[in-house]
Amino acid sequence: GLKIITNIIFIRIQLIFKKKYKLIILDADNTLWNGIIDEVGFKKINFKNSKTDIDYLIFQKKIKYLKKKGVMLSMSTKNDLNSIQNVFNFHKKKMRLKLSDFLIIKANWEKKYKNIIDIHKKLNLSPENSLFIDDSNFEINSVNSMIPAIDTINILEFKNYHKNIEKIILPEKVKQTQEDTKRKKLYEEEFKRAAEKGKHKNFSKYIKSLNIILDIKKNSKKNISRLAQLSQRTNQFNSTALRLDEKHFKSLFKRNNNKIFQCSAKDNFGNYGIIGLIITEEKKNIILVKNFAMSCRALGREIEISFFSFVIKLLVKNKNKDIVILFKKTNKNKLIENFLIKICNRKYNNKKGVIFYPNYKIINKHEKLVKINYE
Repeated sequence: GLKIITNIIFIRIQLIFKKKYKLIILDADNTLWNGIIDEVGFKKINFKNSKTDIDYLIFQKKIKYLKKKGVMLSMSTKNDLNSIQNVFNFHKKKMRLKLSDFLIIKANWEKKYKNIIDIHKKLNLSPENSLFIDDSNFEINSVNSMIPAIDTINILEFKNYHKNIEKIILPEKVKQTQEDTKRKKLYEEEFKRAAEKGKHKNFSKYIKSLNIILDIKKNSKKNISRLAQLSQRTNQFNSTALRLDEKHFKSLFKRNNNKIFQCSAKDNFGNYGIIGLIITEEKKNIILVKNFAMSCRALGREIEISFFSFVIKLLVKNKNKDIVILFKKTNKNKLIENFLIKICNRKYNNKKGVIFYPNYKIINKHEKLVKINYE
């Protein structure tokens, strides 16, 4: 009883700090069904365990619900892929989950922690946003020892956990955005872009071949929930780790000295959604960039520099004031620090953090590889 209560409290505390699971990694044998393929064969796999009182079809239904709410699914199982496919094909009329529900399937005899590291790398996700579910304490302890930041659970540990997992992981009060519900599709589009990149030896030609279009808006009050999500969840490319909720954004919109720029993007492979945010504050002698944040899945294809350069040039054009960028170092935002060092020509430290000055020679010489629409 104490274990399940502390587990629920832990997840609630995560939600208070704006952290939630983006990915669930599942074992297969005795986790998605009852039985081990190698021992009983794929035809004799069943979906109820009378000893543990687990109904695996109910569990699959709950996992499917979480997937519809934007939680991505991956699999790491010690089986060959053909055996996994046989189970899904043979029992497709019964099973709630389909192979297509899983973004990445690692079916091999490799150590599970290695597969999980590879899954995180491919999705560019932090382990702290993931949950690994298995029926083996050996596997769970192995993963915990090698990937301490990941959360793990043994499906057999708590009675009725399989019936209530969606309530524990995703309370009804948690707001879902369009990006949440389309997350699997967004990552599948990313895989296609990665495949396209392999066809081009020249980076500029690769970017041009994508036909990227940025839509930049100023002070648009639409999609506030997504802006709050970007502010709260973005770590690696977040200049000040500013965490703002919807109330904070509504308050900023009311102040004339604040400007909020948002950036969405699309290309040949699909729509990225809203992936960039810049918040500025006009002071007596300067315009301060209080926060610059971008989703990591959009990085590395000229989007971040195009968005940043456009906004900086816009601010310079409209106001005869110095533009300065505030940076506050965290243990996760080295990525944006390197970006600012590259695109700025000087900096100095103050009590609030590091102040960067943009290098206009670099900004003006930036090759325009993407199209920009502004409103």
